[in-house]
Amino acid sequence: MVSKAMAMDQALPAHPRKEKTPRVAAAVDNTDGMTRPLDLLDDVIHQKVRLGIMSCLLATSEAEFAFLKSALMVSDGNLSTHLSVLEDAGYVASSKIQAVKRPGKSRYALTSSGRLAFAAYVAALESLVRPE
Repeated sequence: MVSKAMAMDQALPAHPRKEKTPRVAAAVDNTDGMTRPLDLLDDVIHQKVRLGIMSCLLATSEAEFAFLKSALMVSDGNLSTHLSVLEDAGYVASSKIQAVKRPGKSRYALTSSGRLAFAAYVAALESLVRPE
């Protein structure tokens, strides 16, 4: 007999860090051969914390970890995990600012591919709310 944990393990998708390309489904509707707007939403961006990170970074151009944590009201671990997913997708770049006698502060900014992916995400959302 298969345990619940084993069954759930088999149903889980691959770890997002192992996937380097954006997870945008290009599924085609079989009835008329057209791509559905819903399928154009980037799964990397669509998660609410990552959407918040992308939005903050677009508005501020760059931000420190503490600012993002405060603005999004998430824990260190939660923010760190979501930033890693965005970095692994190539949407966010990080840098350390060294301070005298203090640990370095992490700063984050959108990459050019992150800006393009976010623009495509917003366009896909607009096509959902303003169908032609």
